[in-house]
Parts: sequence; C-alpha cells; structure tokens
Amino acid sequence: MTETSSGDDALAGFRRRHPEADRWATGCGVIRHTDETQARIFSMAAALGAGRPAPEGFFARLEAADAGGPRRSASWGSAGPLRPPACSS
Repeated sequence: MTETSSGDDALAGFRRRHPEADRWATGCGVIRHTDETQARIFSMAAALGAGRPAPEGFFARLEAADAGGPRRSASWGSAGPLRPPACSS
C-alpha cells in the first residue's frame, strides 16, 4: 500500500466515524478542502480534543467560516453552540 492510499484510507475513515468532520470536509459553495487540508485539520482536531475526536463545535465553527467568512467569526467567542448556516454545495 502506498503512502497516498493509506492517507486516503485514514481520511475516509475519520470522515466515516465523525459526521461533523465529513460535513465540513465536503466544503461549502466554492470552498473545497484538499486531502492535505483535511489531514491537517483532522490532526489539529484530534490534538485539541484531548482524547476526543474534536472539541465541541470545532467543525461547526469551520463550516460557519466557510459559509460566511469574517461576518460569522464575531460569534465564535459567544456562549452556546454555533450553528452553521445551511450550505449549498
């Protein structure tokens, strides 16, 4: 098995196990996430999650950034969950 195919398998496995990561990885509108970007974000999510897949709301915040950019980022520090807007891919 080549390094690329094992990396592809790891990405696909992470996305299967974590639907919120899969939603983010799909992208939003013109936003598309390369395999390299997904691998880096999934690694960061695991590191920040301290044993969990990702901190609460991690992928929702990334989705919101993809969908609305800086306009949405103002609510990142607010209490409560951030709900990403509906995204038409």
